[in-house]
Amino acid sequence: KQLKEAGISTYLSQGLPLFHHKWALIDSKTLLLGSANWTQAAFKKNKDFISFLHPINRKELKLMNRILFDIRKKTLKTNNKL
Repeated sequence: KQLKEAGISTYLSQGLPLFHHKWALIDSKTLLLGSANWTQAAFKKNKDFISFLHPINRKELKLMNRILFDIRKKTLKTNNKL
């Protein structure tokens, strides 16, 4: 809700196969990814991880954009059914 209110696009993959890890692509140059749910517990109590990759190369950006495209497609289909 906070991200949406700040004008940041978010997508939730609800289809199969499951997409458990979380990631954020920032300005096509920085990729954050990991297993952590982005909560205080994930970073203070649990044994999760998050990695920051900067700068990502063209091949990595192309892969992330392809995954994002698939998620957007499934998200839009899911939202249209509601």
